[in-house]
Amino acid sequence: MKTRGFTLVELLVVIAIIAILAAMIAPVLQQAKEASKMRVCASNLKQLGIAIDRYMDDNSGFGLPQRPVEFKNGWALCVIPLIPNYLPVGKPEPGEFPRAGTRIPHSRQPKRLWICAGDVAPASVTSDNDKPYWWNYGSSYMYPGPTAYLPGDGQDVRSTPAPRPYKPYGWRNHRRDILLADFWFDFHSGNRVPHEGTSVTPASWVNVRNTKSINILFLDLHVKACTYVKREEYRNYTVKYDNPYYVKN
Repeated sequence: MKTRGFTLVELLVVIAIIAILAAMIAPVLQQAKEASKMRVCASNLKQLGIAIDRYMDDNSGFGLPQRPVEFKNGWALCVIPLIPNYLPVGKPEPGEFPRAGTRIPHSRQPKRLWICAGDVAPASVTSDNDKPYWWNYGSSYMYPGPTAYLPGDGQDVRSTPAPRPYKPYGWRNHRRDILLADFWFDFHSGNRVPHEGTSVTPASWVNVRNTKSINILFLDLHVKACTYVKREEYRNYTVKYDNPYYVKN
């Protein structure tokens, strides 16, 4: 008995159907991947917030101290004061923090709470600026230190004694005051929201202002996803309007 095989046309039709289904599924898988990054990031922030809360409880309510001078960005979270008593992560690897020995290769992403799952290098890396934010600054997250929970940038962090931090719980609106937040808007993507009508600088960032892509941890330790523009509103509120130490020039 002669068995009839598939014709070329039938094979092409099957291949076309598979290609169409794959094209339909790919965006869904990408969205699921990005949502997973957002969830991991939110969990990181929550655990970091608990660690900072315990630190403040043991230090009469004072926030994190001045960053070491090798941390060139005062707004990046410096977790060194939290290790190992509040973040028992084991001994940090050589070079895990800025300018501390030989740095960890940026291609090897450490599993640390202070590193966002989406804070990775682009496919083409030509300079340090293209490497992950944690590789350059030691952390993926923003802690509103200068002009908020720490004295302003005018203070020399190398002075003795170093300027004393403020007490974050002295801020009044804990549901609106930032404790930690994603430093950059392209760590992970999120849901589109209605146009906010607020200008973004530079103009090339206009595509991010309507996307909930930034996680924020507030002083009451709840986490919220918001747009880049909204994060700036919360930051300004924390630094200026609800800051009991803020002095308007």
